[in-house]
Amino acid sequence: MNKLIIIVIIITIVIIITVIYMLKSNEKFFTEATFSDHLDARYGVRNLLLEDIHSTLRHLLKVFSHYCNENDIKPVIMHGTLIGYYFNKKILPWDDDIDIILVGNDAYKLKNHVGSDYIIEVNPNSRNRSKSDKNNVIDARIISKTNGVFIDITFFIGDDQLCAKDTHCYLSENILPLKPAIFEGSDVWIPNDVKTCLIQEYGQNVLKNTYKNWVFSKRTKEWILS
Repeated sequence: MNKLIIIVIIITIVIIITVIYMLKSNEKFFTEATFSDHLDARYGVRNLLLEDIHSTLRHLLKVFSHYCNENDIKPVIMHGTLIGYYFNKKILPWDDDIDIILVGNDAYKLKNHVGSDYIIEVNPNSRNRSKSDKNNVIDARIISKTNGVFIDITFFIGDDQLCAKDTHCYLSENILPLKPAIFEGSDVWIPNDVKTCLIQEYGQNVLKNTYKNWVFSKRTKEWILS
């Protein structure tokens, strides 16, 4: 009987440890400021002007592009940033972030790094590719230590399909081979089929030259607030 009790106790302890580990592994790694979802909690500055955010994003993209070049990594612009690229290779005037993905093995070349006014942080949960880990769908960030502005970096892993933890998936043939490009003056990479990727994510209207009160001028190649 005593032996049975000991076995039960051991099993119970193992279950408790497993549950604690699972709960801990699902803890959110990146923390945003309480006053803005797009600013880091540690460095976030209140009342930033959009032009200051854009200036910081350009700087972060530049230093990240340089870091990637030195480490044989291809930073791929995606999501809303890819819309900006499609029209004039600039940040959309109403946007307040830049989205980058790393594809395949490039994801595991990225390491924590501290620069003069920025940090690159890799989420320790990034190797857990389970979509149930909803608190950690952002795999890495480059963060400004000056004002908390950051660029989200997500990993797309797979063979026939490349998928992120947030359930975004693309056919590999639409992403690969990657193509070199320039965005906001920095060296980046873009998907093999930009239009197909954009339409898949946002629908056919994403290619129209109007958005809310904005109109894209084909003459000036700029968005104009109407």
